[in-house]
Amino acid sequence: MAQQGSPSILTWNRLEARPRKEEFDRVLRAEVRDALWFLSRQWQFGEFKGEDAGTAVQARIEMETSRVNNIALRENNAQPYNEKLPMESQVERDRVPLDLTLRQEMGVHWERVLRNVLTGASIPNATINNIVTDFKGNINLHFSLPATTSSNLEGEIYSDPNLLMVYAVISNGRAIDGGELYENLVTGTQAASYLTISVNTAAQNAVNAAGSAFVAWFRKTYGDPASVSETAWDASRLEYRFACSAPKTSNSSTILVAEEYANGHLDWYNFDIEQPNAQGLPGGLNPNSTDTSLIERDLITTLPNGVQFPGMPHPRWWQMEDGRVNLGVLNTGTTDIAKLLFGEFALIYSNDWMVVPFDVKTGSICEVKSMIINDVFGIKTVIRAAGAGDQTDWQRWSMFNLHRRGITSGAADQRLFVPPSALQVFESEPVEKVSLIRDEMANMVWGVESQVPDGLGGSVDGFEAALRMTNYLKENAGPAPSLSTTANTADISYLLATTVPENWIPFIPSRLNGVNSRQIQLRRAAMPRLIPGLAPERIRPRTDLLREGYDGSQWNAYNVHEEEVPRSGTIVKRTWQRTRWSNGEVATWLGRRKTNGRGQGNSGLQYDAILPK
Repeated sequence: MAQQGSPSILTWNRLEARPRKEEFDRVLRAEVRDALWFLSRQWQFGEFKGEDAGTAVQARIEMETSRVNNIALRENNAQPYNEKLPMESQVERDRVPLDLTLRQEMGVHWERVLRNVLTGASIPNATINNIVTDFKGNINLHFSLPATTSSNLEGEIYSDPNLLMVYAVISNGRAIDGGELYENLVTGTQAASYLTISVNTAAQNAVNAAGSAFVAWFRKTYGDPASVSETAWDASRLEYRFACSAPKTSNSSTILVAEEYANGHLDWYNFDIEQPNAQGLPGGLNPNSTDTSLIERDLITTLPNGVQFPGMPHPRWWQMEDGRVNLGVLNTGTTDIAKLLFGEFALIYSNDWMVVPFDVKTGSICEVKSMIINDVFGIKTVIRAAGAGDQTDWQRWSMFNLHRRGITSGAADQRLFVPPSALQVFESEPVEKVSLIRDEMANMVWGVESQVPDGLGGSVDGFEAALRMTNYLKENAGPAPSLSTTANTADISYLLATTVPENWIPFIPSRLNGVNSRQIQLRRAAMPRLIPGLAPERIRPRTDLLREGYDGSQWNAYNVHEEEVPRSGTIVKRTWQRTRWSNGEVATWLGRRKTNGRGQGNSGLQYDAILPK
């Protein structure tokens, strides 16, 4: 039987360092004293600790890539994708408004194209001069001031002194209206039909060839789509909607759908993978494609290298780091998830990652079919994706993965999509800018035209343009009709309704699907223009952003989904975009952008107001 120990009082001593000086400058210098002290510092920082693992010396990776081959804009028919242009220019391009300056420039270029084509067709110089002179004298291609007999007295032109002056300078045959010529040529009119002189068949064919070259020049230079069907802008959603496809195997394709693109930079997160058996695929994209020429398979054998970046902590104590980047002074908060993840990766796990280089072509879907790593001990390890697993498993680690639409369960898609988007795009000042704001007092939404086209290629403040037009109409209106009034001694007066600036276009709530529907949408309406001496008429928007549904002669209904205008409002603008693609060609187009607004507004609109007399 064991004997129990007697009670005792245990004591111990603890060694504590006591600095002799309050400054730590010399200690932080990490001065080298001798070999023993040097080895002690290495032991202190764990440089002698070993791991039961081998160093990777070889990586064998099988890659499969597939390039985009078709694209469909909205519900329009799918077309072959043009790899000579960035995808933004094919998706965002909008119909180019033919303002006065552009029409004049087109007329000058038409004369240049006409002379070049006629010269190349060996037409005599005398005939060339006669043809050019005949086009200059054609009254159908002349600029002319519109008559002042319409209901609004052509206020948009006559109220702007700059626009009126340019019209006066180029009218009466001083310049060719290239916009009028272009609009007729795209509808099938032959350029030779404008000739009023007799020329031989060779000259007529050359003139028609010049017309085709002129149309091709304008569409390529300004990115003008051939028709409205070649645009992807969904006016009811205020965003672009399109889809593209890429062959996957010998009998299937991957359908990529982008339904909410409006931020101006096209990237992988704008796309979702559509189900192969989905009904009504956009633009008739074929999920059962047999084109395998765009599928490439590569087998890579390389030496994996460790990740390196400026400011990266080095594993050895005596290796100096890049002082230009100081990761220790990251200003992060508890809600800065991205910064916290980046800081944790850079400071703790950065030396655990390795890089295997592989160039992915733009417009390709890339998939790692297999990855085998050999270490220094000859052990082969199969590396599996960290994001593999069920689509709905929130614990799986994934980044840059595409979402599979309509999939509630099943394996996640591990492919990487690199869209053919431009790296940098130069953007002009807004040609048009509209702010959609909510007015709770008036119970409606207003489309405030902040920037409207000035007719000369630029823009002007919408409020100033509306004020100039209103003043012009008042100054040129006829005599006001006389009204018979009855004298009274009342202290109050009745006002039917107040007015708002003409650049405020109303959107009123309307039922979405019939009379019994509880869902509503925003329908464009019109405020009346009540000027004494003029017949009452509707105030129409001056920007193409709000002129949806207008075909030049008739105003059709234009509806916007209510959820597209939150309490903060929505800003939509049109700007010119310009970039240079990988093949060296320059792409220019007119696109649209949607951003968040600045809050609600108050138009001051009132009905049935009682005012002091």
